[in-house]
Amino acid sequence: MAIFAASVNYVQIGDIKRIAFFLLTSILLTTCQVDTAQTRLRPLDFPPNLMKLETIRTKELDAILTHATIADMQTLMAAGDLSAEELTQYYLARIEKYDDALNSIMELNPDALTIARRLDAERAAGNVRGALHGIPILLKDNIATGDKMHNTAGAAVLAEHRAPRDSFIAQQMRAAGAIFLGKANMSEWAYFMASDAPSGYTALGGQVVNPFGAEFKVWGSSTGSAVAASARFAAITVGTETTGSIIAPAAVNGATGIRPTLGLVSRDLIIPITAQLDSAGPIGRNVEVLSNVVDQRRAATSTDRLFSAETTSKLGRTRVLPSGKVAP
Repeated sequence: MAIFAASVNYVQIGDIKRIAFFLLTSILLTTCQVDTAQTRLRPLDFPPNLMKLETIRTKELDAILTHATIADMQTLMAAGDLSAEELTQYYLARIEKYDDALNSIMELNPDALTIARRLDAERAAGNVRGALHGIPILLKDNIATGDKMHNTAGAAVLAEHRAPRDSFIAQQMRAAGAIFLGKANMSEWAYFMASDAPSGYTALGGQVVNPFGAEFKVWGSSTGSAVAASARFAAITVGTETTGSIIAPAAVNGATGIRPTLGLVSRDLIIPITAQLDSAGPIGRNVEVLSNVVDQRRAATSTDRLFSAETTSKLGRTRVLPSGKVAP
């Protein structure tokens, strides 16, 4: 099954084979008792050289970044008042301090700080890649990255699976200067394997918890992405949605999300439910911050047959109105 799931393009998996695979896995899952109190099977590995920010500086960054947009962060970095390395350290410190109680993070990128330093050096040399230069981002754990991180959909059967390359949207965000801080926990297999499975639970990551209290629902399937955005574990997070899996968890966890129109964003190398409905979209703490990510993930070519230059030109660019709402 791991070999099957490691197909070069998840979107192009044959329908019959995909349905048979999902049914087989569903049968296996329904024979097991799910313990939602289970802790994560994959411990978070924080960088051994992670420097702790001074308490005063942490408080300063709390005040600056709580409502900051990506444009605000870029302004601070351009002025020399913030670096990608410091921003990455800040988010890693928040994850280390708070995520034991939330289980929103599946895995951390061991190279995040190294990438941040490289991007700082590029900026100092006058090379800014794009609107996401030096911005730490968390991806849902069904979006492939061609690095040291896994791509598992939270399933134990894919625990050691690594993708052969970046998904198309990861490639576009990386080219714009994004730092992939890690992978977010989710509802296992995007909540497609059983009708009574708990939202926000995976065998690898355990149960995601609402940041406003364990008594509140978290919904899914982009549960970890929504909780991580609400808890300020990254500047922005990315989830996926078939029917409600971005909008619903964002709503109940105190964040906001956009589900892009089908065809606006490529689904290449994203573990799928159905090519007729799946779309990937950003989750953040305010609407304005989301439009940067939607625009950076678009481009003219992709292995996704529904994603083309013609489609995206017809759909147009994302625009944010002064009210903070996204324009049609």
